[in-house]
Amino acid sequence: MLQPGDKVGRFVIEHVLGQGGMGIVYQAHDEHLGRKIALKVVSTTGDAEAMARVLREARVIAALDHPNAVIIHEGGEINGEPYIAMELVPGQNLRAFVGKPDVPIARKIHWLVEVARVLAAAHRAGIVHRDVKPENVMVRPDGRIKVLDFGIARRSAGAVDAAGPTAKALIVTVTASGGFVGTPMYVAPELLKGKAADGRSDQFSWAV
Repeated sequence: MLQPGDKVGRFVIEHVLGQGGMGIVYQAHDEHLGRKIALKVVSTTGDAEAMARVLREARVIAALDHPNAVIIHEGGEINGEPYIAMELVPGQNLRAFVGKPDVPIARKIHWLVEVARVLAAAHRAGIVHRDVKPENVMVRPDGRIKVLDFGIARRSAGAVDAAGPTAKALIVTVTASGGFVGTPMYVAPELLKGKAADGRSDQFSWAV
């Protein structure tokens, strides 16, 4: 675990923002550009293939270039584990607004539409998020939505017919390992069964 003051390239660690099964997210200071960033160190337990996959997927997501997607600044390695330096998004996650009667329904629908737009852009690029939930959607103070944690995203091996029946066989993902990844409350049934995901899996989670 990194400590305040530790350096990762040009980034100086300030404090922990969160920790989970995928790794630890720190707030850090970018010495070159003088800004705060979020630095995610992903736990791969020394698996070289897993490390390469994380950095490869970081490059894919960095190329997404959508105003509602979190911005990836850099990817690298620290202490044998991959890290991703990304935009630090201020505000509250969508969970804070669930069930709040003082937030107009039209505003909530607008937020959901913005989430849908960034997911659609990701799906066009062949990227499946696989963990769409309120905790991964930030509402900035200016009202703009940012979708976070594409860290378990997978790139689809091919195109998919979004209007096709969901019962048909799903396209195998490039980095699929057959294991379950996601949050059970929101995850699509095919992922719970250990099957491959495509954009419709994200649509299911978005609808929930």
